[in-house]
Amino acid sequence: GMNFHYKHYPLEYFLDAMVRYECKNIELWGASPHFYVDELTLQDIKNIKREIDRRNLSVVCFTPEQCVYPINLAAKEDSIRERSIQYFIKSAEAAKELEAPLLLVTPGWGYENEDKKEAWKRTRDSLERLSAVSGELGLTLALEPLTRVESNIINDAKSLKAMLEEVNSPFLKGMIDTIPM
Repeated sequence: GMNFHYKHYPLEYFLDAMVRYECKNIELWGASPHFYVDELTLQDIKNIKREIDRRNLSVVCFTPEQCVYPINLAAKEDSIRERSIQYFIKSAEAAKELEAPLLLVTPGWGYENEDKKEAWKRTRDSLERLSAVSGELGLTLALEPLTRVESNIINDAKSLKAMLEEVNSPFLKGMIDTIPM
């Protein structure tokens, strides 16, 4: 179960629903008002983890919002890309607190009027940095291809495989979301 589908309810309602439906494993979507990392303190995260544990649930993946907020691992502007990397580092630290083994990431996007190879390199460099952090924290990054509307970098299994090979980290794995597939 994923709280994305409960975004118009409080987080506790989602957690209680997972218990009612006998779901033991959850994917936690990191967005306001439930779990937006830029709004949470370490104590807030610990309190939410306590609520998850109280219901005997396990977070199997933390998916910070990255398609709506100003997050872009391929941003041409250094300040946007660096802010995005720091957002994912904070998200990785939150995933560690949640005892989630996976942190979902997406490739970002490049400008439509620039050489795709340049945006590809920026994504690769960002993923290399984040893979190193994930390794230090004992996490695995799950890289999700996006639809062409969302990204012009990784949109299929072939480009996903190519990125995984270039980054070449045991802490970066590919995943396919069956909805856009």
